[in-house]
Amino acid sequence: MRSYKDQEKEEIRDFRDGLYLEDLPALDREMLEYNVVKKAKRYNFKGLNHGTVFGEATRCFLEAVMAGLKSVGLNPSPLVFQGIMQNLQTKAEDNIEIENRIKYRKDGSWQNGTYIFKEGELVYFIGSPVPQKPSSLAIKPEAHYVIVTNVRI
Repeated sequence: MRSYKDQEKEEIRDFRDGLYLEDLPALDREMLEYNVVKKAKRYNFKGLNHGTVFGEATRCFLEAVMAGLKSVGLNPSPLVFQGIMQNLQTKAEDNIEIENRIKYRKDGSWQNGTYIFKEGELVYFIGSPVPQKPSSLAIKPEAHYVIVTNVRI
């Protein structure tokens, strides 16, 4: 006899490869590590003026998103680009999807950002600017943000 939890799992099976919905975070992490992290670069932004540092990190993030979109064959106008950045999920073409994820917390916050999929495969990841903790030894703490991405900018 099947348990209630087993029945519930069957009812919420995902459309991808017969996975359960609860398995998707592990699949995302695995795909991210396999396709992206090995090829990723960390961009560091530091300085005493928090606004300037955050602005530079954000500019780099947006530049990387645009470079990633161009690399998969999209060249969106500024209005389309703005729409993509404001939506959590956008289907740009039949084979290209863009997801803006903001669901990870604490140690996994580096996984927040823009994911670009082509034909269901993760091609590019552009991490949102992640604040780093200042050194406890610093006399005047610097603002420090990091962006992790496999897009070459």
